[in-house]
Amino acid sequence: PGTYEFPFDYQLPDNLPGSFNAKKESSGVVAKIEYSMTGTVIVDGVFARDLMKKAVLVLYTSHAGQLVQPSVDTCSRKVSYLCFDQGTCAFKASADKTVYNTTDTPQIHIDIQNGSKQNVLRIQCRLVRQDVLTAADGAIKTVRTELCDASFPGVPAHAVISQDLPFALTTKLLAPSTKGSLLVVTYVIHVLCDLPRTASDILLALPIEITSPVLRQAVPSTTQPSTAHMVMQHPSNMVTLPGNMGGFMMQPQVSPGMHMMSNPRPPPTNNLDTVSVDGGGPADVVFVNLTPMPIDLLWVDTVGVESFYARLHPTESYLQPTFTNHMWKVGQCGQILLAYRVRVGGQRVEVLGPGLANYF
Repeated sequence: PGTYEFPFDYQLPDNLPGSFNAKKESSGVVAKIEYSMTGTVIVDGVFARDLMKKAVLVLYTSHAGQLVQPSVDTCSRKVSYLCFDQGTCAFKASADKTVYNTTDTPQIHIDIQNGSKQNVLRIQCRLVRQDVLTAADGAIKTVRTELCDASFPGVPAHAVISQDLPFALTTKLLAPSTKGSLLVVTYVIHVLCDLPRTASDILLALPIEITSPVLRQAVPSTTQPSTAHMVMQHPSNMVTLPGNMGGFMMQPQVSPGMHMMSNPRPPPTNNLDTVSVDGGGPADVVFVNLTPMPIDLLWVDTVGVESFYARLHPTESYLQPTFTNHMWKVGQCGQILLAYRVRVGGQRVEVLGPGLANYF
């Protein structure tokens, strides 16, 4: 009996498409790219059952400036009314860069020379995701989804403006761009200008790429990344670990199917604001993932050691038995979104994003 670890490493093939999951929308299309690894321990004996564990992996593709040219678009439109010339409007829009991560706020620069007698009523930015799916028979289907938009004031007649428009990406459906043989996911920002006396609104298109959030700490080029490993063990109801004062502390139960994985032990800390405080009674916390990407639940012991407990995919909820005054952290893509100290009784934490959550 005991717990055993089997280190391994595996070199991923080049140019793998990134993870993606589009639920059924008005288009009726369901598209998903998922990676997983399965570990199996063969158990001897006729009536013994092998141990098996499957872990879903989130893989992001590398975006090293695939969009070389800056995103810029221009348009000129003549305004007329009852066959009378009302003047001409010139429009130009550009993005401050071509690659954004999911937490960025693009700055859209616009230059408008309104030489007409009509006011530009409003300016609107829209983020559109384009999914191109290729079937086994070669048939291609393109699905465009408007994810979020923002409106800004227009431009008076005979006015000239040059300004930046902050366009916050507020959608929960934002996933990194990816390219595969069956699915290609791209993004474009549409800048629309509502100009009366024209056949249609002015539309400027700015192609962009979306990447995963930036990690808190990059691995130096001279250092090899740590080897990934999976822990397989029979779950137990309760374990005890030494506390920082030489006694014993109670550690939350590891739910069936979830297995604890600890990071290297840091130096002891006296900052009780960031660690668990022992002595509280039992409590239950329901964590809910309302972000567009998976989140990880980490338990922090009395000296600051973080232990992985569960991974929640978007819209999933998870009941964690724990203790009052214990500290939990919610991580995503190497970043800590928030820290939560357990209160008395049952409680619910709906994770919305970095530093954002609904508490019940």
